[in-house]
Amino acid sequence: VRHGLREGTLDLAVVALDRGQQRGLVTRLLSYEEMVLVSAPPRALTGTGPDGTVTLAGAARLPLVDFTPDWAIRLCVDRAFRAAGVERETALEVDDIVTAAELVRSDLGVCVMPASIARASVPMFSLAR
Repeated sequence: VRHGLREGTLDLAVVALDRGQQRGLVTRLLSYEEMVLVSAPPRALTGTGPDGTVTLAGAARLPLVDFTPDWAIRLCVDRAFRAAGVERETALEVDDIVTAAELVRSDLGVCVMPASIARASVPMFSLAR
């Protein structure tokens, strides 16, 4: 897609871009959303601050349900952990929100996702910013 934009075979694309991928392109932010960590209610979230936040270091100690590397959500999550200097391991990798929600609901792990998706997909979960 980015190649097509640069070459002129595409006029417009809605994509998730890393800063390095923006070279030579005119971009406009269409949406920005807070990411949240979702977990089954009984799970004790380590690294929880008094304001309800969970540190990335705390999240990295939990079994993480992650999306495949080609997902925009995964790109954002990878970037956040990298920027914080926190290494993590993916316990389970999925390619759809429904499966991620079911795995979290079954308390097989936690998942980072946009707040609107979390509210729509997993209303009974514990949400942490």
